[in-house]
Amino acid sequence: MSRHEPPTALVSLLLPVVLLGLLAEIQDEGDPVVSDLHGTVMVGYQGWFTAAGDGLGAGFVHWGRVDADPPRCTVDMWPDLAEYGDDERFPTSYRHIDGRAAEVFSSFHPETVRRHFRWMREYEIDGAFVQRFATAIRPGDPEHWNDRRTNAVLRNCRAAANEFGRAFAVMYDTDFDAATCAKLKADWTRLRRDMRLLETNAYLHHAGGPLVALWGYGFRHRELDVDAARDLFEFLTDPENGGCRLRLGVPNDWRSGTGRGARCSIDTRPSSARGTSAAIARTRPRTPTSRGAGRATWRPASGPEPTTSPSSSPGSAGRT
Repeated sequence: MSRHEPPTALVSLLLPVVLLGLLAEIQDEGDPVVSDLHGTVMVGYQGWFTAAGDGLGAGFVHWGRVDADPPRCTVDMWPDLAEYGDDERFPTSYRHIDGRAAEVFSSFHPETVRRHFRWMREYEIDGAFVQRFATAIRPGDPEHWNDRRTNAVLRNCRAAANEFGRAFAVMYDTDFDAATCAKLKADWTRLRRDMRLLETNAYLHHAGGPLVALWGYGFRHRELDVDAARDLFEFLTDPENGGCRLRLGVPNDWRSGTGRGARCSIDTRPSSARGTSAAIARTRPRTPTSRGAGRATWRPASGPEPTTSPSSSPGSAGRT
């Protein structure tokens, strides 16, 4: 293989890891497309690929330096774009063996997102958790390219889910320090108020309410302020903010919290066994002097306990 030749493995990159909305995208009639997470097949939809010429102006993001000379890619497999339209294909500095430019797609393109959701319907995938990285969202700076990207991807996912009868839900990939929890509350408020995110039956429901996933809880490499996290949980489950059900993305060893990647354990015994109404997080400090040691309890006003989604890969979405 020449240094400019792309990887030979070709796959369609619908990765299962993985702002104002137009009124036409909102469909608020009928029951939710998915009202119970159990028995469903969901994917994590990170939506972080961009390309030079896609209209965002950020260049190639998450592909690597595919426009350099020599180019360098950071993806494991090159996308098969055989079904993509001409305006969805963006040339790189890589070359096929016959000299043609190797092309990639952009998650910013609405037709590409629409195609992915159509594939979900064809392959009986129920829906997608749409990633919102706390480092990317900018509630106070909506013109920032990363905020525009992540909002456009979510808006396009909602439209495509409505069209193809799929479900979607927000999954925050986040730390749980006070500043980040405040950012998430501000972001959820604008999604619910300005984008009217919950006013569509395509939004995923579980146990009687809309579901929000929070990935990163309890990982040693993530910041954790248990008081701020508890306040965030209570904010999201408040009926005035949607009465959400929560799904946590946690380390594989979340039961004991003894693994290298974990910094707390989560007690999900029935309330009668532990004397509380929700999960208990017993945090382990990163150093003997760091904050977060001790025990904290989240007690929601009402509603079911949060579900957990174990994962040992910090960069992946929580898995169902």
